[in-house]
Amino acid sequence: MSSVPPAFREEVQQRWRNDRIDDSVARYYLQTFTCADSHAFGEHSGRPLGLEEILKEDGATPFNQITRWQGWGPLKYVGEGTYGSITLWENRLADGTVMRAAIKDAACSSFFRDYCAEASLTKRLNLAGCKNVVQVLGWAFLPADVHKLQDEPKHSIAYEFAEYSDLAQLYKWYKQEGLIFPEPFIWHVLCSIANALCYCRHGHAQTPGIPGWDSIVHGDIKCDNILITEPDQDPQHEGYPLIKLADFGLAYTLGASVTSVQHFVTSQAFGISRYIAPEIKDRTPEREGRRRRPHELYGVHSDIYALGMVCKAMVHLADFGQPSTGPNATGPLTELTKSMDLTRVYSPELRNLLDWCAAPDPRDRPHIVSLFNEAIATMHRMLEVGFESSKDAERRLRPYHSLVLFTEHGQQRWHSDPAFRRMYLFANCFPLHRLMKEEEARRNSA
Repeated sequence: MSSVPPAFREEVQQRWRNDRIDDSVARYYLQTFTCADSHAFGEHSGRPLGLEEILKEDGATPFNQITRWQGWGPLKYVGEGTYGSITLWENRLADGTVMRAAIKDAACSSFFRDYCAEASLTKRLNLAGCKNVVQVLGWAFLPADVHKLQDEPKHSIAYEFAEYSDLAQLYKWYKQEGLIFPEPFIWHVLCSIANALCYCRHGHAQTPGIPGWDSIVHGDIKCDNILITEPDQDPQHEGYPLIKLADFGLAYTLGASVTSVQHFVTSQAFGISRYIAPEIKDRTPEREGRRRRPHELYGVHSDIYALGMVCKAMVHLADFGQPSTGPNATGPLTELTKSMDLTRVYSPELRNLLDWCAAPDPRDRPHIVSLFNEAIATMHRMLEVGFESSKDAERRLRPYHSLVLFTEHGQQRWHSDPAFRRMYLFANCFPLHRLMKEEEARRNSA
């Protein structure tokens, strides 16, 4: 059993003394919550990472003053989010092996304090075997130190580096180029994150899960927190990158049998408003002075809503597709887009399932295992059907139809190879052209 870090223990006890949490919640966080945690540093391909010194010192050192430790050196500054910054580190071993790690310098939670819940909960999912959750390699607590000009305590966390960035960046590039996401890829993202949420809920992709598993709610599912990594060897997802859920900085466990924990968690603030489920934003129970009903509490159903909204955003990229805004647009087709629902280029199965996920009432949303099973079955069917066409000219588009340009090489080819660009654009936006032609014919015959 892992011991409860002192600052976190004091915070829980202080809230308990001030009647801000009840006895069952205090007992849960002091006796149960940390039991499943692993604080050991991970390994990379069987080799010790040797990141301990980086994690203990990096958080207090400006990037341009960082030196090398144990063969590790800073490669580039990746960026900064709401709760911390990320730096890419690299270590080239004598045998030619290159190890990379994304070091996140994160602010401490006002509740968890010196307990790194983000890394600990991610590690639980890693140990459960979920391939669709980012790998955490190690972490360290950095107390405030005026001598190092670090006024606030921080956590330093080492993660695997996502070579191809995140879904937000890919979305931005596709929108900029007037492209749309192939439907099989949206199903791929949907079933990948649904798989991660199955593990969050049950510790496994199917039921029954791990006995006594403490359900995890992510709380901040959005395009920025969906990473794009190297494709794995799974033939069921051939050609697509491995999609991973990241940033468990706002994640909570719900207490396997402690309803009071769910009530406490629901009182906290989570995520960004566009993806927060209605039951979390709605404070009607508090205004009415009544206890929340089970479906009004924070749960995995809240993450299902956010996932549905992420995939809806991918679907609505069709509103910015090349036929309506690009240089090859034609007058009549462009006029049609003003009164058309361009998301109809996607199947009713996909649009209906996403509406189901984003249902305002959480009782109307799918169970996470059912969602995962339906998503993966439909994705396989989509990939098998491919680009349906009986015309020879359209058959030549088959290799381009489901292709997603997620690598730098693919995007560079798009810009530098006119023949590839022309074929890919035509294949990618063909569903939009076909939909508009059908609508034009319908109106002309009316």
